[in-house]
Amino acid sequence: MGSLLRFGNMTTDVSGLDLNDATIIRVIEDTDLRNLTFELTYPLTEHDSDFKRKNVTFCTCRRYLVEEEFCFFGQPMIKGVEIDDRGSEGIIFRIQTNYGFREVSCSFIYH
Repeated sequence: MGSLLRFGNMTTDVSGLDLNDATIIRVIEDTDLRNLTFELTYPLTEHDSDFKRKNVTFCTCRRYLVEEEFCFFGQPMIKGVEIDDRGSEGIIFRIQTNYGFREVSCSFIYH
């Protein structure tokens, strides 16, 4: 799979999408548009004075699955992401966290 995914007239370049070690602060569902927005923060580096924040919006979602441990303390941290291009069906993101995994099936993303 290449880093450029096309769906109709939408184009999403996922080559600059780096989610590793980001902490999921919250997930916001827009039921009207069928979008999920992940609010993320990234760890501090020696050059940062504050946590970097980023939003990733999964558009026209068909499925969102959370399979994580029930009892955990703190917010989940992303350990890895697999991206599966399903052609006209959209994209499936498999997000491995320190508590389990999440899976999002959508048409395209904004990041």
